[in-house]
Amino acid sequence: MHASGVPAADASRLVCPTCGHANSPEALFCNQCATPLAEAVPAQVPSPPPASQEAASGERPPSDVGKRAVTFVGAAIAAVIGLYALTAFFGDRGATLEPEPNTEAVPAGVAGAAEATMNPLPEGPVPPLPGATMQQQAAALEAQGTASGYYEAARYYLTAAFQSQQEAPDSSRLWASRAVALLEQSLEAEDNPNVRVALAEALVFEGVNPMRPIQEAQAVLATNAGHPGANLFIGQRRLMIGRTDQAREAFETVIANTQPGEDARVSAESALELIEGGAIPGVQ
Repeated sequence: MHASGVPAADASRLVCPTCGHANSPEALFCNQCATPLAEAVPAQVPSPPPASQEAASGERPPSDVGKRAVTFVGAAIAAVIGLYALTAFFGDRGATLEPEPNTEAVPAGVAGAAEATMNPLPEGPVPPLPGATMQQQAAALEAQGTASGYYEAARYYLTAAFQSQQEAPDSSRLWASRAVALLEQSLEAEDNPNVRVALAEALVFEGVNPMRPIQEAQAVLATNAGHPGANLFIGQRRLMIGRTDQAREAFETVIANTQPGEDARVSAESALELIEGGAIPGVQ
């Protein structure tokens, strides 16, 4: 199954201010180095609307759910490849991030109560999103009560979680937990494998149950073994625990099911280049 992508030559692609990589126009993070793209500019810059106009309307352009899910997964992969340090997010539990290779997929949402409380969330309510405009827009999208509205609202919380995981880890986990809840509501309204991949990534940042993200991704692969986003996510998890052979297999599956220039393929190709170049050490 081939997901549609933006051609690499599209002049509207966002140029990363850190590494210069050209990303798709809707990307939140650079697929090459994971730098947030809030300050990035298109290769050819159109005249932007006044900031006050966007804030007043509370609206934003519609997004492609599949591309958004892959963007988050690709950004996390870039962080793993660049730092090989996201395993610290799980401490000594890194070895439990994935069952033995080739195990049968575990249906989503079946984790036991003991697993679910392995790493409880910080106490207190979910803090407001950074900036009143972000919070207002997320609330407006959630109020739509639709699958896409819940998903789009979740993106705000997941973005905040991604950007704050180092300097404000408690807030990051609480924002991720809110993203998880919204993505679950989206899936209740309409089952969408791309939303389930985004849920898997949100569960990683939430950090409560280290097995559930894998279960969600495996649930997607159980019905679509070639799903690019799910394979990208599984490849990331395997890379984090040093299973480079299995990670390579997952990234190769991504490439086999995408077109040149697609975000998932770019991320998979970058990962494979570093694996083959010896930049990712095996720790088996």
